[in-house]
Amino acid sequence: MHLADLVLPAAPLRQWVLSFPHPVRLHLAYDARLASGARRILVRTLFGWLRERAAVPMGRSGAIVVAQRFGSALNLNLHFHALVLDGVYSSASPLEQPVFHSIEPPADRDVAELVAVIQRRTLRYLSRSGRLRREPEEGEGEEPLLAEIYSASVRGRGVLAERGGEGIRLLGRRREARSKLLTVRSG
Repeated sequence: MHLADLVLPAAPLRQWVLSFPHPVRLHLAYDARLASGARRILVRTLFGWLRERAAVPMGRSGAIVVAQRFGSALNLNLHFHALVLDGVYSSASPLEQPVFHSIEPPADRDVAELVAVIQRRTLRYLSRSGRLRREPEEGEGEEPLLAEIYSASVRGRGVLAERGGEGIRLLGRRREARSKLLTVRSG
């Protein structure tokens, strides 16, 4: 109630969700600085896209981003949920009341283009940080047992049960196959 009534402006919002492939999830779960960088990439990319769509180069937007560290099976699955203004604010001068410029909802093509940009920027960031194509070493950043648990959880494998290493059985519907790289949903 506080967030909706006192913090967020009376403007349309859209939720975006950014998830990562298993090896990237594992690196982000280990390294808070790396996860923060991935979050910044998401937000900056969305804000740039909003300014471009609204045709307001100096427009300002806003977002609230939450890192969720678990999936529906309570496994380690770091991903971001972002509530983003569906447009940008601008004003002719700092003393004038800002005007909101709403945009049309994104088409599937728009989301696909955003995924491609976020993927390219994230992979470049991970590469520069020395984390791309390298599995975290056992015990890197955490205790060895916790590192093993993180790794197994991300991959949907048991580690402490008597069937350690086997896949975790999930109840319910089978989900569609997901992209091997990044997934972004809007809605």
